Amino acid sequence: MPREDSKEINLKLHTPSQRLKAIRKMARLTREVIEAKHRLPAATLKAWENGVAPITEKGLRRCIEMYRKEGILLTREWVLEGVGLPPKVSVDLGRYFASDHYLIRPVREPVGMVREDQDQSYLQDDSLCMVKEASFFKELYPDAIILMVSDDFMSPLYQPGDYVGGRFRYEEKIDTIVTRDCIVRLKNGEDLLRRVFKSRVGTGYNLACINPMAKAFEPVMFNVDIEAAAPIIWHRVPND
Repeated sequence: MPREDSKEINLKLHTPSQRLKAIRKMARLTREVIEAKHRLPAATLKAWENGVAPITEKGLRRCIEMYRKEGILLTREWVLEGVGLPPKVSVDLGRYFASDHYLIRPVREPVGMVREDQDQSYLQDDSLCMVKEASFFKELYPDAIILMVSDDFMSPLYQPGDYVGGRFRYEEKIDTIVTRDCIVRLKNGEDLLRRVFKSRVGTGYNLACINPMAKAFEPVMFNVDIEAAAPIIWHRVPND
């Protein structure tokens, strides 16, 4: 769905419900479209946006992830308190990284070689360079994933707006990457950036934030059953 890159949001919104509604308008999506695309019931979103029911922590994480896939960087602090990093539109990278369908396919040439007749205009644009690089990364590695960081839970190593990537490990292979920073896929399909530790009780994993100043609802999630984990091997910081 088309969106204007320069569209700004009113930062003088007073409640979480007002801010949620403003974000949806910024994305130019109806509640019905959101329900069809992201399986978030329109009635639930309406209740959150109108202040009929307060948004839950789980619902907040879901909204942040949902709008990230729509190309909007959104932080927990801004939604709840109106402070911190304001919403940021990242149309190019957010849209391309959300789906393989939108990735620009790389030219199949040996690494380091460029044909004289090859269009290199994208090299003048940092965002498009990142898209090309991300496309090659996802094609080169099986089970690759790229995620836009949407909070400060892993600061100072990873800041809101950064892009990180890795390759998923499954089942017992997850044990080989404990203590590393990973993109973790939960059983419900949600993706999180966390440091992974093996739980001392049960068969799950502990998922930790590394920023002691972050206002995380759960700084450490204990004994979590996860679908997969991808240790970070690709990290890019886009220009503002």
